[in-house]
Amino acid sequence: MSNSSDIESLKELEKNSELSKINLSNQKEQKETKEIKLPEKKKRLYGIDLLRIYSMFMVIIFHYVHYCNFESNNIPYKFKRYFFYFLRNWGLCCNQIFGFISGYIGVNSSHKLQTLILLIISVTIYSVIIEFYCVIKEKREYTRFQYVLIFFPMSRNLFWYYSTYCALFFFMPYINLVVKNIGRIESQKICFIMFVLFNCIVPIFNSYVFGFKCNTLVMLSMDYYYGAHIQLYGVFIEKYRKIFLVLIMIICNIFNTFLLYLNDVNIQHEKKLFSLEGFKFEYNLFVIIRTFCYICIFKDLNLCNLCEKIIKLITPSVFYIYILGYNQYNYQIYIDQTLSVLKYFEVIYTLLYKSLLLWMKLFIIDYIRRLIFDFFKIPNLAKIISDKIEWLSHKCFKDTSYEQINKEEDKVKEKNNDKVEETASKIEKN
Repeated sequence: MSNSSDIESLKELEKNSELSKINLSNQKEQKETKEIKLPEKKKRLYGIDLLRIYSMFMVIIFHYVHYCNFESNNIPYKFKRYFFYFLRNWGLCCNQIFGFISGYIGVNSSHKLQTLILLIISVTIYSVIIEFYCVIKEKREYTRFQYVLIFFPMSRNLFWYYSTYCALFFFMPYINLVVKNIGRIESQKICFIMFVLFNCIVPIFNSYVFGFKCNTLVMLSMDYYYGAHIQLYGVFIEKYRKIFLVLIMIICNIFNTFLLYLNDVNIQHEKKLFSLEGFKFEYNLFVIIRTFCYICIFKDLNLCNLCEKIIKLITPSVFYIYILGYNQYNYQIYIDQTLSVLKYFEVIYTLLYKSLLLWMKLFIIDYIRRLIFDFFKIPNLAKIISDKIEWLSHKCFKDTSYEQINKEEDKVKEKNNDKVEETASKIEKN
């Protein structure tokens, strides 16, 4: 009898263990289905947003220094002349910072046509507001054809960075594919080749060695690639402390200013021995090294809650204010001959004061743009236009990959639904 009772108890224990295994498997399957349903939220990079705000102010300060005519005979080869060179060179990498940030963020994000349409509409609104302000206040006279061109700012080269960025937008997905699939070592080789050819050789030969100058689609594409490489693979200088990176930036700026001093000495010489004019522009190697340092310093910054709230408030208008900073109307505001006569601390004070005032004016223009967007519901209109264009492109080019992607997504959804049904049936049986 004892043997039979022991056998029955063993059978019951086996049944209980099997039931417990089934329950554990059901719980795991339920967790998997929950993980599929709930996607992870992306963390906001407040340090990168702060770097955007910083570079936006540097654009304004750079243009004030650039147009104060400090290179004229008013300051002939004195220390103060190179003090202005130092300030100008410090803001010289603002274009590169925005290009690096575009690649750093854009390599892991989806590129929607809606964002490009919103950018085109925004800049058109800026062009209309600024030009009509000039007509009313300065009483400018335009022909009928010029009034039509106000609605097409890209045709008049009013915002060169905007037009270049629009062209780069169509190449961003393909640059992302190259960076992701080529691997770390090959990507490092590409970065090294671009750095040597375009950031070292081109400035030495005054930007004409390969038949093009700076501020082109090629240069902006290179900046995008650099930023994408940092996001995916990192850079060796990010291992160093941030104080060391700041020192590197200061040394690069001082050395760049020293090269401009040598260039001035060469101009004074009767026979020009060499030309270093290329180091006045933003594609030289010192500017690129400083931009790498900026990204490595700001990308992992930890900020307080108050700073994060202020950054959230300012960031949506930063890129548009940056574009507005290059408008030809603002060039007249930048011209200030008295800046070169002031003392050193007065120069810094006036630069900060004037840049803050101009930023407030540009912020008001961007606020008007946001009111127009909300009133006319332009984001919804841009989404409808982008959907129609994508639908037409798939029809015209007979894109079978688009249909295959939809079919694969449907299959994944069906598998997930089948898993949920199986788990539900198992639970009911148990």
